[in-house]
Amino acid sequence: MKILVCISSVPDTTSKINFTADKSAFDKNGIQWVINPYDEFALTKAVKLQESQGATVTIATVGDAATEAVMRKALAIGANDAIRVNAEPQDSITVAKELAKIVEEGGYDLVLCGKESIDYNGAAVPAMIAQLLNRPFVNACVGLEVNGAEATAVREIEGGKETLTVKIPAVIAGQKGMVEEKDLIIPNMRGIMSARTKPLTVKEPTETDVKVSAVSFDADAARLMGINIDRVISMTFALGSALAAAGGVLVGIYYNSIDPLMGMVPGIKAFVAAVLGGIGIIPGAMLGGIILGVVEAMVSGFFSSTFRDAAAFAILILILLYKPAGILGKNVREKV
Repeated sequence: MKILVCISSVPDTTSKINFTADKSAFDKNGIQWVINPYDEFALTKAVKLQESQGATVTIATVGDAATEAVMRKALAIGANDAIRVNAEPQDSITVAKELAKIVEEGGYDLVLCGKESIDYNGAAVPAMIAQLLNRPFVNACVGLEVNGAEATAVREIEGGKETLTVKIPAVIAGQKGMVEEKDLIIPNMRGIMSARTKPLTVKEPTETDVKVSAVSFDADAARLMGINIDRVISMTFALGSALAAAGGVLVGIYYNSIDPLMGMVPGIKAFVAAVLGGIGIIPGAMLGGIILGVVEAMVSGFFSSTFRDAAAFAILILILLYKPAGILGKNVREKV
């Protein structure tokens, strides 16, 4: 059996996302790229089928040369070979046509992919591939077993799960649950070394006309398209407040006492750590917390614990005066 796994390269969730000056595209500078998590579940399932049924696994993507690092990681996980269409992915239908062409030329029996990519969340490419190839399609798959010329897939539906049997060749789009998270494969040194010698074929695109392209990433434009921006902001604020409340309960349990101001000092210090590292940057908050902890420990050791809190506030004042964006933050000039 020949399996094609379609993967996409997406920004790491810890990367700071910025846009170009005209807000028409992502600013790729400083972005760490990873395999789309949904695609990684599909790839792991394909490797499991490779081990159990002797299948050959090929990965395919549409992207420029910068995506090859991510493809090498997918090869290290266990894929046999890779195909890259040398084109910048601009719209769903163009990407789907290029991948469908690869399926036709390679005679692949089973196409696996994630249900969507976490950068644009379009969730359109898998269904388009199935339509172009006139193959059965199962989306949001959380379980897959292959037995000869049939595949049994379990997918999530509203209120429960549905089990389907489809004839192969087919297209299956997976998500978390297709394999267990503990079964995701972390490449070892042997896999990384072997990935360097596995074939990676580069093909030129069959189409160059872009059907749809983003002209702007803008909150006002999103609102005009029907997205409730205020609701998204409110839900984000509510989720953050709920997490803060849970943290307060845990602190109360730990100290076995509750008072209205018990979280004041830890909250201020957490804010100092976030500002020090860079607001909105998770690695920055971690770095800021480490630096703040070291400084407080040194002040307590060399001087007195009485001045420990003063040191934290002094750091806040200095960072706001000399580097408001934080250690890992970037100064962004706004147009007015």
